[in-house]
Amino acid sequence: MKIKLKDQLVTALISGLVFAIMNSAVDLLLLDRAFSWGYFLYYLIFFGLFFEFGLPFLMNKQNQKVMNRTQIELTRDETVLCEGITKLSPGIRAVGGKLLLTDQRLVFMAFKKNSKDRQKQILLADIKEALPKNRLKLFKSEIRIINKAGEYFDFAIYERDKWIKKVNSLRTVI
Repeated sequence: MKIKLKDQLVTALISGLVFAIMNSAVDLLLLDRAFSWGYFLYYLIFFGLFFEFGLPFLMNKQNQKVMNRTQIELTRDETVLCEGITKLSPGIRAVGGKLLLTDQRLVFMAFKKNSKDRQKQILLADIKEALPKNRLKLFKSEIRIINKAGEYFDFAIYERDKWIKKVNSLRTVI
């Protein structure tokens, strides 16, 4: 999902404005400093632009480095359809890793080599269903994969609806 530049600029302006107002209020009320347009504009521009454009850019670069370091072996006739950074929640503690959807299976590879759940793979033929899952009924970023044996795997992943749609469509084909 690509966000339009106009929407990003509006978001940067609104978040920068809120941040500038809050910081100016703290300066004025708690620190007994006079209002300064220079600081106000600095807060507005720096916070808005950095957190809307700079931070996502840096995070994307870092994510690409991590994704490239984590290699998952494929069979000859296997095609990668989707990949992303995720967290598998097998219990209380989540394990960060790479999730790969191919035309034959769903594969999770943990970033840490000493992780108990270093690699999990689920054949598409073994998947019963892929469902959306909300953490605390507030955060809508998880996908629950249920296999035919009744086991479930919860993955926190960006663009979960796209993943759910792809997994369910491939599951019905096989």
